[in-house]
Amino acid sequence: MTRLVRSACFAASAFFLLAGTAEAQISHDSVKIGVLSDFQSNYSDVGGKGSLIAAQMAVDDFGGKMLGKSIELISADHGNKPDIGSAIARRWYDEENVDMIIDVPNSSVALAVQFVAKEKGKLVIYTTAASELLTGKSCSPTGINWNYDSYAVGKCAKHRSMTCTPREATSASMGAWSITCI
Repeated sequence: MTRLVRSACFAASAFFLLAGTAEAQISHDSVKIGVLSDFQSNYSDVGGKGSLIAAQMAVDDFGGKMLGKSIELISADHGNKPDIGSAIARRWYDEENVDMIIDVPNSSVALAVQFVAKEKGKLVIYTTAASELLTGKSCSPTGINWNYDSYAVGKCAKHRSMTCTPREATSASMGAWSITCI
């Protein structure tokens, strides 16, 4: 999990660096990243404190700066409740100048956060939510699913009589699994 979150942070950083309007997307004097996770319940083992540590490791790998601005991390527990997760996302984007949210385990919370991020034109990277709705019906140009493709896993399972692994499914769907709606 740590490697997945760190690679997602690097992907987001690359997105900022390659985007023509990257400086305009950074809200203030720092690049502010919010780790929105489950720190106490079902998904705390695949996200939570490990995701926060991984994000800090990625910040450290960048020397604490991006585009000449310091990188700041904040975190919150969404309690596996979509209304709480979307309220945190809205507050972060509107009042706390968060440029990007990462992690967001729990697909129902991720879908609620996806709506807010799309509305605000802000980035969100999912490293643990696995609903095909994130890359399908509820797809957003600001949502990135840095995760296995649940649709591919399902198709693999159907065609292989439930014997495939997520790794096999991901390998079978390379190219379409990592970035949403570009």
